[in-house]
Amino acid sequence: RDSNSNNGEHPPDIVTQIAYIAKEWTSSDQNTPSVGQVLEYFKPKADFAKKNITKAAVIHFENTKKFVVDFEDGSEIIGIVTPGDNKYIEGEPFAIEYTEGQKRWRLEKDSGSNVFNKRKEVALPKVATGIY
Repeated sequence: RDSNSNNGEHPPDIVTQIAYIAKEWTSSDQNTPSVGQVLEYFKPKADFAKKNITKAAVIHFENTKKFVVDFEDGSEIIGIVTPGDNKYIEGEPFAIEYTEGQKRWRLEKDSGSNVFNKRKEVALPKVATGIY
């Protein structure tokens, strides 16, 4: 889902950048959320963090980890976000969210830290995996 549109099917009106990519943990069928509805939040690598993107969307009907990014210069990248280090996102998440009982929690790291040292209660999720 792009950051300037009401849905990921339509390009935004202005050039934008990707702030983060959310990966949703799922059951084996890839369409059912995991127990706890776990989401991991990753920062994009440098080429995707620039303000040069006109469209970004997950191609969920083909593969929940496949996405397309259109750039201001007219080029397009279609990729799949693989586990661990890859060319699209940093190797480790900067935040993780999960549901426990009737509460939703977010764990975060300080910049440059390897330890999740912040925990706060957040609203229950409305949107799952995407590009924002």
